[in-house]
Amino acid sequence: MRHLWLLALLLAASPASAAWLKMDRTQDGFLFTGTEDGEPFSFTVPGKHVRTIKDGDRAFAEIDGVLIQVLLVPSEEPGSPPGLDAHASVEKRYLESLGAEVASASSCSHMALRHQEWASEFAGRTTYYLTANAGRRILVVAVVAARKDIPASSALETLGAICSSLTTN
Repeated sequence: MRHLWLLALLLAASPASAAWLKMDRTQDGFLFTGTEDGEPFSFTVPGKHVRTIKDGDRAFAEIDGVLIQVLLVPSEEPGSPPGLDAHASVEKRYLESLGAEVASASSCSHMALRHQEWASEFAGRTTYYLTANAGRRILVVAVVAARKDIPASSALETLGAICSSLTTN
């Protein structure tokens, strides 16, 4: 129950089934791989301790105190223009409707892959969002410190690791 406010903020979009996402332990952390409609992606997250959380068809991983949500959404929402910009706009408006303060972010500006990135502040916690094209879908990653004893900088470091290792084919 303590994660309910985090879940509410993470994303408004209806995700595809979590069956498309796989997480494997590596020597230094965890490798996330996924495919939907034959469009694979992967990234790594450093860490030692993992706990998975299910909420309906949404899957979450808490790695060393940082909560990560990964999902794929259609690149064309009904009644909206296609693409990352439209998706980011919808997500930001939704977060603002919840009372979150939303701002642009640039932690992943070094990525060659076209992407959108932003942060939201709600109830004293910052959630970082990254979206990138994954074929006919948009890959969405949200990260937030899961507990008050975990600094927001840990979530930002996790996002940096994701940005540095993200590949889509």
